[in-house]
Amino acid sequence: MAIKRLKCQGLGMLRILITFSMMVLLASCGSIKQNVQELLDKSNNLDTIDLAPKLTVRTLSANTGTWNDVLTNSAEILAAEIAILEAKREVDLVKTARGLQLNSTIQAGSMSLNDEKNGALGTLNIDQLISDFGQTDAQILQANANVELSKLNYLKVIEEELLTAALALNAWETGYELVNLTYSKQVLAQPLIDNLRRLSGAGQIDTIQLATAEQTFSQLELTKIKTLEAVKKAEITLDKFFEKTPDKLKIDVQDVNSFADELGNFDPRNSLTYRLAKQKKAMADLALLTHKASNRGTLVARSKLDVPAADNMDADASVGILYSKILRDGGRHEKLSEQLEARVRLADAQILAAKAELRTRHNDLTSARKTAKATKDLRNDLIINVQNQISQLENQLAIGSTSFNELLSSHIELYQLQREEIETASELRRINLELIAIGGRLPKVMDVRLLEDLEN
Repeated sequence: MAIKRLKCQGLGMLRILITFSMMVLLASCGSIKQNVQELLDKSNNLDTIDLAPKLTVRTLSANTGTWNDVLTNSAEILAAEIAILEAKREVDLVKTARGLQLNSTIQAGSMSLNDEKNGALGTLNIDQLISDFGQTDAQILQANANVELSKLNYLKVIEEELLTAALALNAWETGYELVNLTYSKQVLAQPLIDNLRRLSGAGQIDTIQLATAEQTFSQLELTKIKTLEAVKKAEITLDKFFEKTPDKLKIDVQDVNSFADELGNFDPRNSLTYRLAKQKKAMADLALLTHKASNRGTLVARSKLDVPAADNMDADASVGILYSKILRDGGRHEKLSEQLEARVRLADAQILAAKAELRTRHNDLTSARKTAKATKDLRNDLIINVQNQISQLENQLAIGSTSFNELLSSHIELYQLQREEIETASELRRINLELIAIGGRLPKVMDVRLLEDLEN
């Protein structure tokens, strides 16, 4: 017995001696230590990680001079396209839960202190989901619903960007009409002002009359300056979409009124605002469904293989079925259910609010459109009357029965009416553009091509 005990103690001392010797050897071998350190340094270097994107997206461009340039050169629309791609990848990611899951671990050192089992142990785990009682199915439905939400948001962004571009072009065209009108009136008014100055210098008219006329003439110049500022602002917006000056574009907003006349009855369900609200309600329903399904547990087929590198350890394997379920979470699951149910009720309310808001907005625009049309017709009659009045005054001026000041006043009155006519026509186009937009018809009216294949 003493010999056997001595032998065991000798083996234990030998093991400790060998371990100590290996540690000394590693510490003394500078080259080995350096190689290990280099390997660790390289593994810890984040610069070696490849971050090159695998997903290709288009670049911004504008070269046709048509409404399609808004789609190809809008960063907001490009972001909406990428959001669709991201949502599709999320669907693929959720589906991977149904595939075979493999993971491995490697442990080096003492596996058991009692049995003195030392060395390396490699473990391979293989899991295959048998059933999670509908949880993955619900997550896939939720992910697919998010794809549809991203598509609707993509269309909504297109509608908003097209409307922004169209309103800017409308402002630009209106501005130039006003500038041309103002300049033409300045040309007509200049000889009248010169004659009034001559008469004032001769003492034939009151200086107050001349001052009033000159102030009116100055107002024309001020109006032109302000209008040119608005034109420049519209050009900056249009350059974002087209990268061309507006006069080189192959589009026009003058014919938008005819499209608005053909819209027919308004149905809020065709509006993207309403469709987005409906889709958000579907998302809220699916979020609640996914959460409810998550409380059923999961059933997994698992295989585990242990492969040791030590002589005193044996390989081992196990195969079985694993069922797991959270039994108690302090009421978190129930509270989260109540929160998700509140979101469903909120989504219902938002649908009703969107529908009411769309109807109100459509009624307001329709009413404003009728008013603009009626005002435009009445103003045309006034313009004709003032034009006839100017002709009579010019005839009277030729025989000396009227004054330059009275003729100038009539020209200014005509200018104001013509300016209001241009502004009303512009307002009518704006109203019609918004009517077309809330009806979800703007991309079709502008004949644009969707860049994102919404079916893939």
